[in-house]
Amino acid sequence: MLANVATAWASDLGVLLATRAAAGAAASVVTPTASVLAAGSVPASHRARALAIVIAGLTLATAVGVPSASLLSNLVSWRGSLVGVAVLCAMCAGGVLLLVRSSPAAKTPRLRERFVPLADPYIRRVLLITVTGMAAAYCPYTFFGQSTGTAGNELTTALTAYGVGAVVGSLASGRFTDSWGPDRTLTVAYTSLALAIAVIATHGPFVVILSASAVWGAASWAQTPPQQHRLLTHDSAHATMVIGMNASAL
Repeated sequence: MLANVATAWASDLGVLLATRAAAGAAASVVTPTASVLAAGSVPASHRARALAIVIAGLTLATAVGVPSASLLSNLVSWRGSLVGVAVLCAMCAGGVLLLVRSSPAAKTPRLRERFVPLADPYIRRVLLITVTGMAAAYCPYTFFGQSTGTAGNELTTALTAYGVGAVVGSLASGRFTDSWGPDRTLTVAYTSLALAIAVIATHGPFVVILSASAVWGAASWAQTPPQQHRLLTHDSAHATMVIGMNASAL
């Protein structure tokens, strides 16, 4: 919250970048903590679905947040949209204090112990897949308008289709991971992602771009639940650390 307020009042690029880095550092705590809490609250047979609900919350924030922030920036300013984000952060903090039950305090690992999972070749491979898969999804997303050949209302509509697809993909991924296993789910996700981006690159009719954007969003966000499931299943003793590493890879 404070970092977003500070960004809204940034006087130059250096301050803006520093405050965005601070906001990113604070946000990085959310995903691993929420994922571990969710996975630990359900039976192992429903673990992927619980993880998917957490990811769906993140994707829903993207689906609603990006178009809303764009609209608010047009109506007020980019500074005003960041103040709006800060208000939402304050509301979320209050909700956590009121609604989330505290879990038993765990022993805080030493700094050296935090890197123990990285000695495992399997964990390193999973993290490398996360980095590669998310880079494939987000390099073109950074230039969404240019990638899709859209602007104005068409761009907003395409972003919304991407966001809706992302929510559906993350939720479906949890069910598929519990039923099919993470490997098959990831194969479908990566294949769909490659095909969607190939279609988008053609800059065809808008209805085609819209459909491909939805598939792009679904495939992008379908990656995370099976990856987290892989890590938790392989090394449940270091659950918080491996999920945190995956969040860093994201």
